[in-house]
Amino acid sequence: MSKCDITSAHGNNNSYCGGCRIFFDKEGTLSYNTKKGRIFKLSGVIFDLDGTLLDSLHMWHDVDQRVLESFGMKPTNDLMKTLQPLTIKKSAEYLHTVLGVGSPPGDIIAEIQRLIEPHYYNSLPLKSGVPGFLELLKQQHVSMCIATATSKRLTEASLERTGVLSYFKTVVSCADSGTSKMQPDVYYQALDSIGTTLNGTLVFEDAYLAVKTLYEAGFSSVAVYDESCGDSWEQIKEIADIHINSFDCLMQGLA
Repeated sequence: MSKCDITSAHGNNNSYCGGCRIFFDKEGTLSYNTKKGRIFKLSGVIFDLDGTLLDSLHMWHDVDQRVLESFGMKPTNDLMKTLQPLTIKKSAEYLHTVLGVGSPPGDIIAEIQRLIEPHYYNSLPLKSGVPGFLELLKQQHVSMCIATATSKRLTEASLERTGVLSYFKTVVSCADSGTSKMQPDVYYQALDSIGTTLNGTLVFEDAYLAVKTLYEAGFSSVAVYDESCGDSWEQIKEIADIHINSFDCLMQGLA
């Protein structure tokens, strides 16, 4: 059995990826089937950036380790998981207030920014299959935006460099609004920005805490596998409506 587990949907020659439940209906319209068995035509997509569209979490892992070690802290797995969904500002506040790092949050933020900015401007690549999927969504007249913990400035810089910024109506950033993905506010803002409704909109995410937030808020989610998921991937699949191993897999199922 292949990773994608490609099967046919509903017996009507619809293209369907068994792992992701996204398919073309008999009219040729891109649609999806939720975990509860409800089928909707796809009108909007909200994408996370890091680990979902952008192959960047290995960079974040290295940066987190370097920052923690520079402040005399051991980068344990539990601590790394705690920091992963946080914005830079929230991470700095956590290190200073909760863990007792002596440097003020402003200095911690400056150090993180110094380490990450060159990667967003110069080197971080899109995940394989992303450009093709974005083009397909555009052809299907699906509205798209980004909801990310990364700043809007760095998000737009990376998307422009990789040639896909024009696909997105807007970028909604937790870093700029002072929110986090442990609350659904950023997703509601993104939903408002593309003018679609919960029924008909998919949110692509890679992190367990983000998918959990979506589940509790009633959004339909697509979990995107990333190496950083580790043991949490099985937990993510339990609560996500849809899960894919890669965008290449998704495109194979829609071919």
